[in-house]
Amino acid sequence: VRDSDFNTLLIVDVGKGPTKISYGPDDALSRFAPQGPTDPQLLVSVNNSNWIRPVPVCDVDQMAVDYRWNNLENIRVAKSVLGDVFIYGGLTAATIGAHNRNSDAQIAGLAAVLAGLLAKSGAHADTRYLELIPKSIFLVPLKLDDASDLKLQIEGDDTSRLLLPHVSPGTSTSPHTLYLRLLNDTPDPPAYLTRANPRFGNDHTGVRPQDYPYILGGHDCSTPTAAVLAAYQSAGFLNELTLADLIDLYRAENISIPDLNDPYPVDPKAARHILEGGSTLFTPLPDSLGFKHLFYDSHPAYKPHSDVVRNLRDQIRVQLKNRSETDKN
Repeated sequence: VRDSDFNTLLIVDVGKGPTKISYGPDDALSRFAPQGPTDPQLLVSVNNSNWIRPVPVCDVDQMAVDYRWNNLENIRVAKSVLGDVFIYGGLTAATIGAHNRNSDAQIAGLAAVLAGLLAKSGAHADTRYLELIPKSIFLVPLKLDDASDLKLQIEGDDTSRLLLPHVSPGTSTSPHTLYLRLLNDTPDPPAYLTRANPRFGNDHTGVRPQDYPYILGGHDCSTPTAAVLAAYQSAGFLNELTLADLIDLYRAENISIPDLNDPYPVDPKAARHILEGGSTLFTPLPDSLGFKHLFYDSHPAYKPHSDVVRNLRDQIRVQLKNRSETDKN
């Protein structure tokens, strides 16, 4: 990194970080215990080349054993010991008071017991911790000649595998920087993580051949523009529509269309993508996991709310059926 001989930088969090547990008398002591395999090794491959084995820049398990995290242990231990003293002393005083029929001694003894219980309850260590902390942190500087396929995984764990296709490099002064997270032993990892080709068109990959809008039964989620409409029409769809007509279809469905100069929504109420049942049409940053989840995963067909979109969808279905019958003939 200091040499600056790279144009792409991966910041990769690997595994699950340590969990905080309590132990000792009255659980007054606390420590961080590792979770999962120790020292997971990250592997990175560029265009199916040999695996790169970067060295972690931070081992969070090792950092977590630093004694500075436990600077209140002496106070908690003192509370535990003091609580024992109050309880045993109070019980003794109450017993003697009862034997001598001294109500004041009994009350004082019981008060001491309560004070001891209160002190011991405050001796418990706080075991709250940040559960999103990783096990290890890696910095992987790469020098890419052109758009490249990047594969990442934890050594010996195929469930952690991730494919990022067509990652464009940056420059030495402004490297393309990606943040990623890999987890150990993920049960049933989603297939889209290793899928090479998108299932849905978008503003980054463009309209796929013979495709048309998702809201009409197709698989394209591109922002409506003149070029996008021309791509639909070149495939024989929406020939009678203008760009204004296409935009009106989205408006009829109350779908928010992003500004291509500032495509990322700021309204949290409209931030859910139409592929996930939301009301916003936008393309996340390419090479992000959100991008892969939206456009490389499977999603149910869109259900129109307006008559104009529903009717046009049905017309396209008839059109496709006629095409199929013509091809058979």
